[in-house]
This record gives sequence, C-alpha cells and structure tokens, in this order.
Amino acid sequence: VPDEILSKLRLEESDAFYILELCTSGELSSSLQDKNSAILVCLIDVEGDSLLQRVPAIYGDQPAYGTKTSQFLPFQSGSVDIITFKGPKLQTIKEIWIGLESGTLST
Repeated sequence: VPDEILSKLRLEESDAFYILELCTSGELSSSLQDKNSAILVCLIDVEGDSLLQRVPAIYGDQPAYGTKTSQFLPFQSGSVDIITFKGPKLQTIKEIWIGLESGTLST
C-alpha cells in the first residue's frame, strides 16, 4: 500500500485496515463488463461477527486502487486486484464470502 494512503489513514482503537488481493478466474465469462457493477465482500470471524463491504468497479472516473491504468474495470478475467478498506476490528477471519451485487458478467 502506498505511503500516501497509510499516512492519511486514521484508525480508532476499534478500527482495522483491510487489504485483500482478489484473483478473478481466467474462465470464459468471469469478467465484470458494466462500469456500474459492484461486488460484495463479507468477512466473517471465528466469533460470528462480520463486515460487509461493497466494492464498486470504479470510483468516479478513476480505476479502483490497485488496478492498472490500462485496466479501467477491475475484476476482469485472469486479473489480480487489490482492494483496501477501513472497518471494525474482527477476530481471526474464518470465512470470506464474495458475490456479485449488481451489473452483468460477460458472455
């Protein structure tokens, strides 16, 4: 994570900063094609507490953090995307659920 992001980060004692590396399948039809699409990431800890994070394909006119400038939409077939977000502290993460919130997959 770039130092400029970490230097601006303000965490309370009950907060955490999450960094996830998501790999999109190389299978046919695994890309997000709609710039208005989003995925949902749910982190679930060993105590059953959870954190739900919506990850839009783009933020305004800019690619999501971690995507290459040549790759306007993240979550393309075979891509690796890094997403970062702040949220409440969880215990040891037991499960990660990822799903399509909106948009369409390529066909």
